[in-house]
Amino acid sequence: MPQWAAWIIGGITAVFVGAAGYSAWRLWRGLFQNLFRDRPIFGDRGGTLRRGDLVTALRFFMSLEQSQVKFYERQRQNITDPHLSLALQKFSDVEQQHAHRVEQQLHRLGAEGLKVHRGAGEAWGVISGLVTRLLGEKAMLNAGHRLEQKAIDHYLRLYRQCGDPELKKMLMDNLIDEETHSAWFREKLAQVQEREEGDSY
Repeated sequence: MPQWAAWIIGGITAVFVGAAGYSAWRLWRGLFQNLFRDRPIFGDRGGTLRRGDLVTALRFFMSLEQSQVKFYERQRQNITDPHLSLALQKFSDVEQQHAHRVEQQLHRLGAEGLKVHRGAGEAWGVISGLVTRLLGEKAMLNAGHRLEQKAIDHYLRLYRQCGDPELKKMLMDNLIDEETHSAWFREKLAQVQEREEGDSY
């Protein structure tokens, strides 16, 4: 192959790879911003949400739950503390159940969870789980607690705007699990803080 042809093919390949990488980055950034903004992406309109709004909200929760699954899976890798490792595994299993419940509600509304939402959630969970794990136990616990608190906030907002009894029950079931996880992280953080203060004397 002539050198000029190889350069052209290489340039075209670089453009496609760059475009794909940029698109993936925008999806990841959008999910990150929506997870940690003050309100969820479906807004806060003060009334009962319509079907289209509920579908949008549930797709957001699909991303949220998938991010939590991957977040805890990645965090527990190479953890030597059996208590922490088992807790993270259990949290991951519960979040997977949440994702399944959300998907069931989407099907009931005649909609599907889009692959882009699921993929963006998984990508965010893998990256953030890896980064916080490398930063140490306290950073891991802080990140887990913050993520659970944001999930609680989003579930509460949708619960208050939802008029569908079956969907409201699912939201409350998931919410209680998130509250339990948040309380566990809060307690573990207190233990770490107490241990650090003891070591400082």
